[in-house]
Amino acid sequence: MKKVYLLLAEGFETIEALAPVDVLRRCGIEVVTLSVGDSKRVVSSQNIPVEADKLLSSEDYLDGDMLILPGGSPGYENLGKSSKVIELSKEYLNSSEKFLGAICAAPSVLENAGLLKGKKIICHYGVKDLIKDGILGNEKVILDGNLVTASGAGLGIDFGLKLAEVLVGPEKVEEVKKKMTII
Repeated sequence: MKKVYLLLAEGFETIEALAPVDVLRRCGIEVVTLSVGDSKRVVSSQNIPVEADKLLSSEDYLDGDMLILPGGSPGYENLGKSSKVIELSKEYLNSSEKFLGAICAAPSVLENAGLLKGKKIICHYGVKDLIKDGILGNEKVILDGNLVTASGAGLGIDFGLKLAEVLVGPEKVEEVKKKMTII
């Protein structure tokens, strides 16, 4: 079974985190949510408390197939303040066997860490000016090598579907889309 780690920092965007969790689990993928803070209880930017499965500080989490960074404000800023988030992002992005997903403003965290050089990405319009090394595209969801990016909250399900597709293939995703009445 494929394993995904999804990071939750105070102020994360609810849909950008939980829609992918829902889609990935429907596809039979194990998803473990990790709190970046000191408590498993993490509050979203919409003031919705969520209980993470584990604390990021408790293990190294290098055994996953994918790492996901949701956006949201100030969630993406809180992700960027964590050296462990940056270290883990580098490990996943620099591996030929792993994937990294970032949505909304989260690609700016990767930019600040120097991880977007030559990568085609999309991000929220509010942080586009922060992208210097990444190549901005116009698509709603972009796959470039092992990096999947999406532009914002309205694409939480589309982002989740693309993440699932790279892990379990288009056939399984089509089956799940049908059950979700997306097609």
